[in-house]
Amino acid sequence: MNKEKGFTLIELLAVIVILGVIMLIAIPMVTSYIENAKKDAFLDNARMAIRQARNDMISQDAGSCEFPAVGGEAVLATSAMNFEKEFTSPYTGEEMTQSYVRITSPSEGKYEYEYWGMDDEGNGLTNWLDEDSLKREEVKKKGGVSRYSGKGCNE
Repeated sequence: MNKEKGFTLIELLAVIVILGVIMLIAIPMVTSYIENAKKDAFLDNARMAIRQARNDMISQDAGSCEFPAVGGEAVLATSAMNFEKEFTSPYTGEEMTQSYVRITSPSEGKYEYEYWGMDDEGNGLTNWLDEDSLKREEVKKKGGVSRYSGKGCNE
């Protein structure tokens, strides 16, 4: 009798096949999770920008920006805001240079805040959205088109 210890070639091939099947299932799930995490981070940045714009306007720390008159608007560039942490794109890690908060006044004493932002690679939001409309489906990857060609009043 042969008393050698070890695995046969068939046992090793079976393990490799099983690991391959597991990888085929796991890789798309992990990729989807990472993409959703980036989109969620982008939306968190948008919410943070809206809150910061609101704070800057109330504390009159928005440079030359003032609350708009009824029917008017003011646009603040996030690049000129004072964030506690760096305001960067989750996709590129670079500073968000095409990122704005628009403040409109539909009636006396009422103000609405909307965000639009795109990183240099075209990842981001393609429409002005308020805090309630910021959803994962709205974040486009490398497909955004600039919708705001002006400058923020605080630039």
